[in-house]
Amino acid sequence: MVLFLSILIILGALALSILANLLLRKAARRYNVFLVKGVPVVGGFGIWIAFALAAQWGGSALKISALGIPAVLVASFAMLVFGILDDQKELSVTSKLLTQIFSVTLLMYFGIKTQVVYLGPFLNAFITLIWVVGIVNAFNHLDISDGVAAVLGILASLAFLVISIINRDQSNLVISLALLGALSGFLVFNFPPAKIYMGNAGSHCLGFVLAAVAIAISYAPLEKKTALFSPILILGLPALDTAFLILVRLSKKKIPFQKSNDHIILRLKALGYSPRRIFLVMALWGLFFIASGIAVSQFSNLWGLFTVMLAGIFSFKIIAMISKVSVKD
Repeated sequence: MVLFLSILIILGALALSILANLLLRKAARRYNVFLVKGVPVVGGFGIWIAFALAAQWGGSALKISALGIPAVLVASFAMLVFGILDDQKELSVTSKLLTQIFSVTLLMYFGIKTQVVYLGPFLNAFITLIWVVGIVNAFNHLDISDGVAAVLGILASLAFLVISIINRDQSNLVISLALLGALSGFLVFNFPPAKIYMGNAGSHCLGFVLAAVAIAISYAPLEKKTALFSPILILGLPALDTAFLILVRLSKKKIPFQKSNDHIILRLKALGYSPRRIFLVMALWGLFFIASGIAVSQFSNLWGLFTVMLAGIFSFKIIAMISKVSVKD
């Protein structure tokens, strides 16, 4: 029964996403709104509509009474609305940060926050804030090349789906299925060359949902301490890209929030990579990260630590090579 409903959730989200994005793209062109160089920037709204409807239906069908699904839907909708405002008229860095803090506070109000037993309520709340805001902005930074943010979101959703199945976590199972289907439907239009963009509304909302699911899932028993690295690895590539961006900007004595061409993706472009090749490289790198994250959640502490170290060394070598590529400021 659960398997049948799971298939319906993902297929329903996929179909809804394709339909919503088709209609939104047509409306944007007809009324000449939300266009960037002739391409509609309405994908974020289409993704959220499909995700929300599929998740709500899935929760009802499986008779899930926990607040997890409604909490993520309500808080992510707030993030979506702020993102739409940002797409219409770019908000200042301060305004963006305040809207993100508000959305995270709303999420924590519903009870979704880190539950690290060694820390008190205040530190857990602080870590939740830093984590969610960080991942939100990480996905926003990735959305500069066709399909990259979407495919990394799909891979992360798949990883959380696998862990939810292993742990029999129906609430996060539904959220992961719905997001996986909604993003897959959007990728039909966003695969290079993109016919539609997700915009700030989409990248912010996507990062927000994934960050929320990452802290809502239970990865392993308390004795498996290395399992704490699992969500960090699953969302490791977006986080690594942002960390790399900040460090490069600081090394150039620039403000970390100042725009520049120091992104990993833009360095790949400088090497002559086409949008499709960039898509493939980032997808394979993301696949390595999510495989490592799933493995860490299941391995013993010793093998888990070895996997974390391996992922770190591998990524450091790639970053070291990419950092040597010169880009124009």
